[in-house]
Amino acid sequence: MSAPLVTVIIPTCGRAHLIGEAIESALDQRGLARRPEVLVVDDGAEDDSAARAAAFDGVRVLFQGERTGISRARNRALAEARGALVVFLDDDDRLLPDAVRAHLRVLEGRPELGMTFGRARLVDASGAPNGVTDPVVCDGFADVLRGRYPVHPAAALARRAAVLDVGAFDPRRGIAQDYDLWTRLARRHGVRAHDEVVSDYRTHPDNVRRQRGPAACLQAVNAILDDRRALLRDDDERRAWAEARAHWRGLFGPALPWEVVVHLRAGQLHEAWTALAVTLRHAPPGTLARFGGEALGRFARRAREELPPRRAAA
Repeated sequence: MSAPLVTVIIPTCGRAHLIGEAIESALDQRGLARRPEVLVVDDGAEDDSAARAAAFDGVRVLFQGERTGISRARNRALAEARGALVVFLDDDDRLLPDAVRAHLRVLEGRPELGMTFGRARLVDASGAPNGVTDPVVCDGFADVLRGRYPVHPAAALARRAAVLDVGAFDPRRGIAQDYDLWTRLARRHGVRAHDEVVSDYRTHPDNVRRQRGPAACLQAVNAILDDRRALLRDDDERRAWAEARAHWRGLFGPALPWEVVVHLRAGQLHEAWTALAVTLRHAPPGTLARFGGEALGRFARRAREELPPRRAAA
């Protein structure tokens, strides 16, 4: 039997200064019988990202014509991919040299598995490492619900047929598209985590979580969980669903009141009202009390810094 072809899918809407690193990391995978197929999807980029991608030997560039969103861009490449296995690599991230080989060791002889994933190395905007994600135990739908899924798409290798079987990426999801996909995939196909570090996850101000803010992120994952409720089959999955609610509230909740303040300072009244509504409905117990204490503390520190020094009594 011939070795399976792996397709690496890289959507881009304009990171010409980084996309070369992503492509090189895909092409430079070690220990494979067949070089990965690399598909770059130009999703309305206004720079020369496509031209830089096309300069690499063997890279195919697909053009969307206009900005369609990352889900549609990935789905376009999925439809044209020749590989039986796929990696979704963002244009600002990188694969480590043995990433695909590590995944294949898990999938070999396990046709019931639709996806496997490993850990990621955290890197800053310049690409310098500053940590590694913790290992997780993930053995199915309930674990994925709980938030035990790839920290970013590049940390996973999926069977293309399994992704297509569950409808691929949902373009209606503006945030957390990967959580939406992995939960649907894990409902029908096996999922297994491993401990190998397989990718570089770049953190910078353009990350979606930082751009969109905690209120939008929390609303997005709650909407996904609402949709998944109908898929729960037993008490363990119902507990996992409740734990997922608590997990996401704990992750995004503490920052919600501060988002209200940021929007108010910027004069963004509609956004402030939305963030306030999410805060009142979803923030964990004690969030507003802690926010009040932190805000008073900040006010007191600023007052001490700005008030003139007291004069000594005559």
